[in-house]
Amino acid sequence: MGTALLITRLLLALVFATAGVAKLADRAGSRRAIIDFGVPAFLAAPLGILLPLAELLVAAALLYPRPRPGGALWGRWRS
Repeated sequence: MGTALLITRLLLALVFATAGVAKLADRAGSRRAIIDFGVPAFLAAPLGILLPLAELLVAAALLYPRPRPGGALWGRWRS
């Protein structure tokens, strides 16, 4: 089970990283796609940056299997 989970996490991280890098490489196309998806045009520019960054963050989170330090920081921040 551990090996299957590791392979799945690595594949998902690769998918998210590829999507994020591709969107950053073609920011104009990403903005057009966001507008075509139905998002208002004034939000397309910020989302054209935030979406690929979020995808890269998810890819990094998938590669880091133990979220305890992040969770500890979150819990401390909320207190």
